[in-house]
Amino acid sequence: MKVYGRVIVPVNDYFKTISEWNGIDHIELLANYFELFDSDNNANFLIHFKKMLVRAVAGCMDFIPNYYAFVLVYNKQDNDLADILKWLSPSQLSNYCKDKIELNDYGLEWLIDNFLINIQDLSKLSKIEINNLYDHIRTSQLDFIPSGKVRRSIFVKTCSFICSSSNVDFLRNFEETCNWICFMIRNINKNYKKDIDINNIWSQVLHLYKSRFDYRVDLNEIVKANARLMLINPLSFN
Repeated sequence: MKVYGRVIVPVNDYFKTISEWNGIDHIELLANYFELFDSDNNANFLIHFKKMLVRAVAGCMDFIPNYYAFVLVYNKQDNDLADILKWLSPSQLSNYCKDKIELNDYGLEWLIDNFLINIQDLSKLSKIEINNLYDHIRTSQLDFIPSGKVRRSIFVKTCSFICSSSNVDFLRNFEETCNWICFMIRNINKNYKKDIDINNIWSQVLHLYKSRFDYRVDLNEIVKANARLMLINPLSFN
């Protein structure tokens, strides 16, 4: 028998507290605060940003596992990026959003009890840690004994991963996979916090989810895009 994570109740409760979407594309407004390394990729960044957020909701509401990590490649790896990853997590769901994960059996419970998990700077993880994280991202079900219990249960993964990295070296071990959806960021405009209400972002996401927004991913497109990223001269990435 499958057991579902406990995060569904607080996520549902949060969505009951926010206003209906007002018709403004708040996600696009937020995306404009990111200056991409390749400006021709802005439209692609926006659509995948939306898909990532809707997949996060579908993972909790419909128990549809999210097999993709949304990765912002930003070589500065300063507080700007850490702040925006945390800012994406509504304060009402702060107990269900983590900025790290234990890459061991204990971390399995986090995959069923959290809404968002932010992993900062993949470039600092060892190859073993990256591989363990990759296994967590692409899994759908987890079979383990939760803390305080004596019997094993099969759980459905509900969390979604948002990651950062100072380079794309980690991709070289996954050249034929599409589980990492990466975009190179040149700069972040810090004014997003005072200009945008995070609740408006999630009200739009909920509207997209209810409207059956297509959050599927073109697998070949992601593989090709990641291959192009690895060809960029690191010295020009600044």
